[in-house]
Amino acid sequence: GTLQGALPLWIDFGRRFSRQLTLGVYGRVAVMFPAGASGFILAGGGEGQYHLAQPILGLDPWLGAGIGYENETVSPPGASSQSAGGLEYFNVQAGLDYKRGFGPFAAFAMGSYSGEGSVHEWVTIGMRSTYDW
Repeated sequence: GTLQGALPLWIDFGRRFSRQLTLGVYGRVAVMFPAGASGFILAGGGEGQYHLAQPILGLDPWLGAGIGYENETVSPPGASSQSAGGLEYFNVQAGLDYKRGFGPFAAFAMGSYSGEGSVHEWVTIGMRSTYDW
């Protein structure tokens, strides 16, 4: 069926190696709303984030990129669940953190499921918060 939207939760775990560079892993789970069915997505992989400059007026712009694996499960009513998974080979992110890592971000990811050959895309827009220790 046609996907009518999804509600994701994205979590990053990283190590900041310098003021500019963070390397780590990401995980994403999303509840999907395909037409006439229910479903969810699990995804995860490795990523890097580069903070562009020293904060100016408390703003910290950054860019990120990653690669990972994604699995989608759809459960049509009255039928058994169907799953597909494959490489999420293109994942770019951008954000603008304000004071202690809180601010808006956007991500664009592309991938394909094994055996299907078709490409799918995800656009994620949201807020994020980071904690450095």
